[in-house]
Amino acid sequence: MLEDEFTAPLYKTVLHRPSETDIFEKYVIGPLPISVSKINQWVSSFTLCIWAVLVWHALPKFDLAQPLSIRHLAVVGITVLFGGLMLYRGKTHEGSHEHVVNKRATRIL
Repeated sequence: MLEDEFTAPLYKTVLHRPSETDIFEKYVIGPLPISVSKINQWVSSFTLCIWAVLVWHALPKFDLAQPLSIRHLAVVGITVLFGGLMLYRGKTHEGSHEHVVNKRATRIL
């Protein structure tokens, strides 16, 4: 209620974009209701698939009659390690989401 008197209508001002008439601007490069988190997950999945194909192509053929290759073991070990880290350490914070408020006191001398 005191906002207009002391700071002007800062929190009462609403900004919006003008309506676009250009189809390319409106549907291709303009803002869309897309989830940034989901886009990152899809990009990560795509990158993982590309790397899996590259590793499959780069490693020598696996033969059970041959002794285990250190390269095969390293790839499997690193994959299991980081897969476990993503599953167990990549979760969101489950603790309290409450904010801490401290009221500052001022004094004029």
